[in-house]
Parts: sequence; structure tokens; C-alpha cells
Amino acid sequence: EKDYLVKARRLGSLYGPLATLTGVSVGHFLAALNSSWTSPIVSLCNRIIDHVPSEVKSLVIRLFGTKDKLFLIASILILFFLISIFVGRLYMIGKTRMAYAVIALMSIAAGGAALLDARSDLLSLTPALFSGTVSIYALRWLGQQSEVRDDSDVVLSRRDLLKTIGIIGAVSIA
Repeated sequence: EKDYLVKARRLGSLYGPLATLTGVSVGHFLAALNSSWTSPIVSLCNRIIDHVPSEVKSLVIRLFGTKDKLFLIASILILFFLISIFVGRLYMIGKTRMAYAVIALMSIAAGGAALLDARSDLLSLTPALFSGTVSIYALRWLGQQSEVRDDSDVVLSRRDLLKTIGIIGAVSIA
């Protein structure tokens, strides 16, 4: 059973970021279609940066100078990446509802942040909702492409893995 969990976690560490990147890419694409909508990641970054305590902002400015905003955005993206790894691992060890709940919470946070944007309306939730939905479906699809078994290795060839990454990459770029 221990080998099974190790293999599942490894796959989850790959699948979570791939699935959430796909979802965020769709949300970013949708936001580009309407000038009053904001990408889920951009909305979250803006709200977090707006609410960072002034002491922390002063420290970051002292340490990074004019690159302070870049540092804060990079920190937020690293946190997003770590959460997406957690989501993938949850999903692959069989805690699918918990993985979906984390994605839903991330989407709700992004939607709430989008509603706080100056030009927002109720339809501004669209990119965040699509991001969450696409992330869940991408995670499910990735999970169906491979199978972790107790008695054998992961049933996913390198070729299949590269095809999967290529497909998700193409969808993300489009």
C-alpha cells in the first residue's frame, strides 16, 4: 500500500498543476474576450497585494526595491502551484471530493476577487467559474488516462504522458 501511495502522490504532483494550469488558462482566455473581466489569477493577485499589511509591503520594498510587485506576484504564483500539487495528490489518492472542494474554494476566491474589481458585474464571475470547472474536468481526464495499481507500476507510458502534456499545453496556449 505504501508504494501505491507514493506512486499516486507522484502522479498527483504532476496532474494537479497541469489541470489547474489548464483551467486558469481558459479563465485567462475568457477574460481577454471582455474588457470588464479579469483573469482569475490577476484578480487574486490584485486583491492580495491590496491587502498585504503595510509593514510587509515596506519590508518587501526595502528588500526588492522596484521589483516589489514582481516578488509579491511570484510568491502568490508559487503558493498557487503548491496548492495545485496538493489538489493533484488528493485526487490521486482517492480523495476526489476534497480535491474538488479545494478547486471550488480557489474558484470562489478568484470570483470574489473579480467582483471587487472596479468595472465588474455579475458576469465577471465567468472566468473564475470556467477556470474551476475546466480544472476539475482536466483533473478527471488526467486521472482516467493513468491507473495506479498496488501490484505494478503506473500504467502510463512516457509517450502517453508526453501526448497528454502536449494536449493540455496546446489547449492552454489556445
